[in-house]
Amino acid sequence: LLTLHLSENEITDVGVHSLSQALQSNTTLLSLNLSQNEITDVGASYLDSMLNINSILIDLTYSLEQEPGFVPSISRGIT
Repeated sequence: LLTLHLSENEITDVGVHSLSQALQSNTTLLSLNLSQNEITDVGASYLDSMLNINSILIDLTYSLEQEPGFVPSISRGIT
């Protein structure tokens, strides 16, 4: 599995925490799309922590849910 699209799956910070823990030992996944979920700054911090450990993931896309109706999209290319 090289690419995983999990957009629009109602994933919350709790789910992102579990996913981030699992991805710390990732050896194959290169691209992950988590856009249009229910991720807040808390979930983003879990992803950032995972990226400090995971050297394989090169593309991460996610959206932050901050205010009702406001969902900025963030795409991070890691090199």
